[in-house]
Amino acid sequence: MNGLHPHWASLADFAAMGGYGGYVWGSVLVALAVLAGEQIAIGLRRRAAIERIHELRDARADDGHDDHAANRRHGTAGTPDDNLTGAGA
Repeated sequence: MNGLHPHWASLADFAAMGGYGGYVWGSVLVALAVLAGEQIAIGLRRRAAIERIHELRDARADDGHDDHAANRRHGTAGTPDDNLTGAGA
């Protein structure tokens, strides 16, 4: 093996980590739990942000401020930049 030798004689020795296995594997589990929690939190924040965008868009459309919908209804929808500058109307 050209100098590459396993540091542990068995899988049980590897899991024991020289007597520190509880600390090592406990730390690994805590780190994985934190990462999983962060992924869940990101997903929840993303979902809330998307719902808020839809609420704002619906409220804007109800107030008659949906310029994109008005442009589509009148057949004058241009590029998004045109809608910002008024060039598409």
